[in-house]
Amino acid sequence: KDQAQPLILNTPMSSTSPVPARQRRPSEKRPSGSSAPGSSAPETPPKRPRALSSDFSVPKYHKGLDDLTITVDPSHVRDHGTWEGWGTSLCWWAAVPWETPRPDVIADLLFTREDVIRFQTTTHGTYELPGLGMTIARYNAGASGQGMKEGKLYEARKMPGFWTDMKKGDASTWDWDRDQKQVDMLRQAKERGANIFELFSNSPMWWMCHTECPAGSLSGIKDNLKREHYRDFAHYLVSIVVYAKSEWGIDFKYIAPFNEPSSHWWKMSNNQEGCRFGHFSQSQLLEEIHNMIHNLVRYRMTTEAASQALRDLELAASDENQYDQAIDTWDSLEDVARDTISKINVHGYQEKDGERHMLHQKAATSGKKLWNSEYADSDATGLSLAQNLNLDFHHLHPTAWVYWQALDS
Repeated sequence: KDQAQPLILNTPMSSTSPVPARQRRPSEKRPSGSSAPGSSAPETPPKRPRALSSDFSVPKYHKGLDDLTITVDPSHVRDHGTWEGWGTSLCWWAAVPWETPRPDVIADLLFTREDVIRFQTTTHGTYELPGLGMTIARYNAGASGQGMKEGKLYEARKMPGFWTDMKKGDASTWDWDRDQKQVDMLRQAKERGANIFELFSNSPMWWMCHTECPAGSLSGIKDNLKREHYRDFAHYLVSIVVYAKSEWGIDFKYIAPFNEPSSHWWKMSNNQEGCRFGHFSQSQLLEEIHNMIHNLVRYRMTTEAASQALRDLELAASDENQYDQAIDTWDSLEDVARDTISKINVHGYQEKDGERHMLHQKAATSGKKLWNSEYADSDATGLSLAQNLNLDFHHLHPTAWVYWQALDS
């Protein structure tokens, strides 16, 4: 509103409340708190007020400060861009066969704002929770397929790729039925109001890689994408955008071709898809993707509907694991490559550390949008989430905030 209005804030805990230990990023599946063998399932819990947690492990904090009255003056707020929304990545959870709760119920929980969604669980009876109202879905372009070297990839993290035969460059010949579960969740998100979709990649198709393994290189310190396949990788990502427009009814707004590319854990012994890209390699690939999109539109090499989707398509980079890495990567990209980017993506795994404000300044002075495109923790109390959200909004000023695994087993 134009006029300043008083805002009542309830402070449920004091500043001296204990903060649980946090992990940088969950990589292993955690127990769901199931009952001991032979014991009966817990009784169906009663309906809970919206403000209370359904996690019985959450400690009961003592009452903190009294209510405060704060005057918010919008005229003093600096312009940090237009808010785009909250969201989640669909990889990996949307690609596995959920039975309880059903995928449509999961979609309701994530992408609607219904006050009460009732659903069954396999071990904890019936629950009633409110919808989160997310409006952003990040879809993962898979890299796995028959014939690859599997290394130590977890089965549920082998995301099926569409370009299965390297000799068939025509996208109309690809196997577009290989990732139906993730595509179905993408459609369900749109049906429930999600309106921003980002295509992201963890790794190029396995046969484009030096090791023929989408988990990474042998050492983790060398690029795994062969130089002769840069154009193929660009073709793969752009073709998914075109196909999604015509066949899935999905308009991707962004392509994000990297995932933590400066990290050293992308090696064959890793348990998920990933690929290292040096700064110069990132610059080359960004230019390759940009030129491919430009040429397809300029020379009318696709349908009018697809051309429109490509005209509106924007590039995002580089989805580094930490804020400080993102600063270093941005400073190291070629000027031409930086010009191809409309949005800087960063992951929030540096948690309370890192120069958030500096990354924001670089994005602002460059005229780029800025997202926290991935965050996760293992703190069931939600305190770590709240702390890092506060730090992001006070110092990073993202225009969107995206959680990694919205649910897990």
